[in-house]
Amino acid sequence: MPAAHLPKVDEEEAGTADADETARELEEEEEDAETASCASGEGLTDDDTDASQPTGTGKKKRKKKKKKANGEASSEASRVDAEVRKQQQERVSNALADVRANSSGSIWVDLSSAAVDSKTVKKLCAHLAANTEILSLNLAGNCLDDESAESLARALAQGAAPNLIDLDLRDNPLSPAAEASVRATLKERKILNVELGPLPAPVAAPPAEAGKEEAGKEGGASLSGSLRDNPYVRRFFQVDEDDQDEGQALESPTEQVDPEQLSAELWEQVNQALESPTRTTADLATPLAAIADQVRGEMDSCMLPMLADTELADLRPFTAAALRALPTLRRVLGLASAPRETTFSRTAALRTLGLHRAAALELLAQVLRAECGAVARAVVHAPGCPLALGMRLALAHEACSPAQGAVLRAARAALAPGTGAAGLWRQLVSGAAGEGGPVGEVPGEEAEPQGETDAREGDALDPAPPTAIAELCAKAADLAPGLRSPGVGWALALAGSLHAAMQPGYCGEEGRVEAWQEELREALAGQAAWVEFAAAEGPLADLLVQQQGDLAGPKPARMVLPEPGAEPSRVLSGQDLINMLRGLHGSPQLS
Repeated sequence: MPAAHLPKVDEEEAGTADADETARELEEEEEDAETASCASGEGLTDDDTDASQPTGTGKKKRKKKKKKANGEASSEASRVDAEVRKQQQERVSNALADVRANSSGSIWVDLSSAAVDSKTVKKLCAHLAANTEILSLNLAGNCLDDESAESLARALAQGAAPNLIDLDLRDNPLSPAAEASVRATLKERKILNVELGPLPAPVAAPPAEAGKEEAGKEGGASLSGSLRDNPYVRRFFQVDEDDQDEGQALESPTEQVDPEQLSAELWEQVNQALESPTRTTADLATPLAAIADQVRGEMDSCMLPMLADTELADLRPFTAAALRALPTLRRVLGLASAPRETTFSRTAALRTLGLHRAAALELLAQVLRAECGAVARAVVHAPGCPLALGMRLALAHEACSPAQGAVLRAARAALAPGTGAAGLWRQLVSGAAGEGGPVGEVPGEEAEPQGETDAREGDALDPAPPTAIAELCAKAADLAPGLRSPGVGWALALAGSLHAAMQPGYCGEEGRVEAWQEELREALAGQAAWVEFAAAEGPLADLLVQQQGDLAGPKPARMVLPEPGAEPSRVLSGQDLINMLRGLHGSPQLS
């Protein structure tokens, strides 16, 4: 046959033919060696040889037997490979169907070692665009090329799978440039953890002679350790060292850090970031968040609210240092963040509150958890009224729930019976100064964006916070809960706290109204929008009932029809189940 008409053989088939030829040559060499051994009589017994049978005939029979055995082994391997490929295809097909349907089965998608190729990735990207359920996507151990990984990263960066928190691309043949490109493309997805590079080496199994009990202990310890060290478990669950085995002593640190020294070092980091011309949001947010965590720990270890005669000298180191640094905290709150594009903003840049402000407001809320007069007076005397500024920032950024939650907790602490007499609530009602002066500009700081400028010296916030809250909630009174502005829930909760603080008996003694409550009533009575909103026939009462009720409405009663002649039975309620479990441990039952 001419060369031009020879059939084309791809590289894979050629490689297979070469491997088969090599195997046949080795086979023949082994058979020749066995034949020579048989001829010399070495290694054979009477059962292995037959004097009446020629040597050549025995060689042919042995060769046929070996070929038959090799053929059976090859057929078995092919059958196993076909089953593996079928299972991989079923896994990919089922996963793509779940992702496309946006079902609960797509929350954890595991396609590791599933022979995922570029065609599958293209389909996956198309389905992820409309999926809001998936949390974890495991594509480790496949053959994804650079183009597939980058296309997946671009799809996620454009808003696909907005709730995804874990993406595993390990053990794929990606170049260092592609891995860097994937990380750069997904850097705006702050909550998304992307794993690249090789998989860790497998942990060797414990020896069999160690016994099943020892193996079970080691396996349990390994699982417990991996869960404790997992960043997502630490993020959504509290992981303490209390769950160690009994009798296992906790390792005490060799060096004890002085709280006052650590507090001074953290505040020094904040001051250095404030003076640095190249500071970033993280430079301020990181030490402030660490200080807030320490103050939270100090408050958790105290009896709250603190006693009325508590003085500043009685406070723990981090709390006392935070009160001394209130002017610094006010400077942090005066720094605005530049508008930026996010995953949810699509094309338009949005004003952001900034992590540094959210951390500062959380620190203020933790300090005010003390609910004692000394702490409240220290905040009142602080220059710049940080609570009033926090209130304005929370009203201006309706979608920033961390800041709103911190301001709400701080406001409730300012209205608490033990702190009301200090007058910190004045910053909530009028935004004007208490004894510390009104909100003023911070010289040398970055200017606020338009619409967020600070009040000038001697001015109160306009409109006053109660008026702004009343106007925001009144607009939402005729809307269903799901159609209201994001800030309505927070504003309504704060309005409820203000309304409750004016009621008789709020400070303990039934029917009694304290002097600061009378002053609060007079201050709120001067704001017409609030008076109309909080009146008996106003929308406040109805909105509070809606907020405290069940958004889904009452649950339908379940009808259980007893069988004829059987004793009537009833469904076990949740309270009955709790009482049953409490009875197992001898705990008091719920009435």
